[in-house]
This record gives sequence, structure tokens and C-alpha cells, in this order.
Amino acid sequence: MEKKRQLRWERLDNAALIFPASHRKTWSNVFRISFSMRDMIDPDVLQQAVNHLTPRFPTICARLRKSSFWFYLEELEHPPIVRADSYQPVMHMSREEYSSCCIRVLYYRNRLAVEFFHAVTDGTGGMLFTKTLAAEYVRLFYGAEVPAEYGIREIGVTVPQEELKDDFKEY
Repeated sequence: MEKKRQLRWERLDNAALIFPASHRKTWSNVFRISFSMRDMIDPDVLQQAVNHLTPRFPTICARLRKSSFWFYLEELEHPPIVRADSYQPVMHMSREEYSSCCIRVLYYRNRLAVEFFHAVTDGTGGMLFTKTLAAEYVRLFYGAEVPAEYGIREIGVTVPQEELKDDFKEY
């Protein structure tokens, strides 16, 4: 019998605590970042790119869980599933949805988009994730190497601890 892997978890940082506590159906709790590509998005290649990125961003590719006393993020056992974009961007994310995955990776024609439940990251982290996803997609689809600079993170490496810490206490 195969031993089940222990999933990594992180407490929500101080800025993120407000989002699950103030969850309302009438309040949009997600934000979106998108990129337009030259060619139509290939969903299979985009899924491969997401699969490669998931271990590099364990606190973004995560689900929101609740313990007895606090909310926390638990890394996903499997990468998020790429989906066709809906007619309504930035749709409200339900508790059931962010309990299984806090991000949506979407495509429509030549556009790739990521929608983030705001408790997993802010705009800067969302931009780093989406730029890295776009770079990995370009690498897989076009065979072009995109250097890890200007906010694009190197994948296939151990996540640096400074990327996982709560800077609110320090700054």
C-alpha cells in the first residue's frame, strides 16, 4: 500500500484573515490577471504548464481550510484543472469552490487568465504567478526559453523560505 504524502499547510497571513471571515455572496472576493497571446491557447499545453507550476507556488495553488480556531491554506494534492472562460469574469467564488481550490485558470481564444481568491495572494503575488504561468506556457507551446527575471520565477526548484513568510509582522 502506497503511503499518502503529507500535504503542506500555512496559516493565513495577517492581511488575508479578513477574506474568509467577511465572505458574502454579494461581495466579489476574487481578482483577475490575464495575458493575451499571439495564437489560440491550447488547453492541453496550458494544463501542462499549470502542472509544472503547482509545486512552485504551494500557497497559491492551495485550498482554504478551517480548523477549530483559524483558517489556513493547504496545498493541493493535484494541480488545478484548466477551464474554458465563462461569459462572466470575476464571478464570486463560493466556499465550496475555494475549499477545493483558491484559483481558477481559464482560457478563451488567445487569452489566458487566472482568478485568485484574495486570501491566497495580493496583486503582486498574482502577477508573479501569472507571469510565470505565461512564461511556462510559451516554453512548452513555442519551445522558447524565457529567463527567470522581471517577476518570472524559476520552476522546478525548492520554494525559498522568504517567499513563504508573513512580512506583515516585519514591515
